Amino acid sequence: DMDKAFATMAKHLRQGAPAYVITANPEALHRPHAFFSNSLPAPVTTLAGGTPYAVVLRASNGQTLAQVTDYFWPPAEIEDAAAKTGLTLEGISHVADPLCGPQTPPSDYPYRIYSFRRP
Repeated sequence: DMDKAFATMAKHLRQGAPAYVITANPEALHRPHAFFSNSLPAPVTTLAGGTPYAVVLRASNGQTLAQVTDYFWPPAEIEDAAAKTGLTLEGISHVADPLCGPQTPPSDYPYRIYSFRRP
């Protein structure tokens, strides 16, 4: 329950404290990644928030670490859930992995980090 997770985060943060949420970048879920693969179709723009999907997590040597179920959340739903608890969005960063070449634009990096703050 994303709303409950953000409410708990906001409740336990001191005033002015930052919070970071790392997610898979929805615009890049269908591209190959060094550390995970998933069962999502491309594109994911038609998926509803909370849609479960299978994920395989891999170590840097390619060894499978775990197979888990993740849930798709569109960026707007993540931002709305945080805003409902009073957290303010300070920024969004995109993080590359080893499969990202030098020509890969940051918007296509596989990971997204949201930076929130409790006012």
